[in-house]
Amino acid sequence: IAEHPKVEKEMMKEIEAVMGDRDIQSEDIPKLKVVENFIPESMRYQPVVDLVMRKALQDDVIDGYPVKKGTNIILNIGRIHKLEFFPKPNEFSLDNFEKNVPHRYFQPFGFGP
Repeated sequence: IAEHPKVEKEMMKEIEAVMGDRDIQSEDIPKLKVVENFIPESMRYQPVVDLVMRKALQDDVIDGYPVKKGTNIILNIGRIHKLEFFPKPNEFSLDNFEKNVPHRYFQPFGFGP
């Protein structure tokens, strides 16, 4: 938040407008769009982990490349999060989560067993 003071101000303004001086209620959450976009954008822009490893459970083909059962596969989550799917993939921007993001493009904690 400290690196993006404009976003911090937007979030504070939104929180004050929605809740005023009272504690947050569950029905407030859908109204907090800036906060709702900030959380996944923070995890996308600076992922908890950049790389995860998986082992192929069976022979397969991935993007035309044969993968044998037992092959270790390194998945670059940091790169997945910088794909052109996002409107501004290489910068911190709440615009990146204005629309629903398919699960395959956003993996903040890795994926699969």
